[in-house]
Amino acid sequence: MPEIFGFFVLLFLAVAVLFLNCAGFAWASPSLVTTPEGEISFEAGESCELYLGVDTLPEGLSGYNLTIELNDPEIAEIESVSFPAWVSMNDMSETPASSVWIKAVDLQQTVEAGAENTELANLSLKGLKTGSSEITVRVSRIEDDSKGTIQLEGAEYQEEQDTKKTIPGLNFLNSTSIFVFFALISVSGKFRK
Repeated sequence: MPEIFGFFVLLFLAVAVLFLNCAGFAWASPSLVTTPEGEISFEAGESCELYLGVDTLPEGLSGYNLTIELNDPEIAEIESVSFPAWVSMNDMSETPASSVWIKAVDLQQTVEAGAENTELANLSLKGLKTGSSEITVRVSRIEDDSKGTIQLEGAEYQEEQDTKKTIPGLNFLNSTSIFVFFALISVSGKFRK
């Protein structure tokens, strides 16, 4: 009788882990951080800095390809882009412009698993006339250290994003929940003996 009780306890824990993961309670997705947030107000000739970062990177960061766009190109422009020290190689479109694509790679794996508050880039913006504009950050590609795609909350994604890696109905599973599930199954085998 104790073996059956132990088995059901482990089965309950496995189902609970999968449910919490599916519901989004167990592991939060990395989020885009922009400072300032939302709509930015400009005066003609005024400059300001826009910080782009990620709050948490559970699996590290190997690189990205992003497009940053001012939604009202008559109000302001992107004058320049600076990259953080972890960036080994970078590329970007010409500035000044109302839309800029930027690419960065971490060849030394400086941004490791569990990194928090990771800077992606700083953009210098200049007001062309008085008004305000929102900023759109569009992801073409952002990958962790094992070349897995990072789903960055708060960013938009290209429509042609690679969906071959996602199995419909199973995209709630991550490596942690799968590990816990199989660990519980292997431990439950000990109760049957």
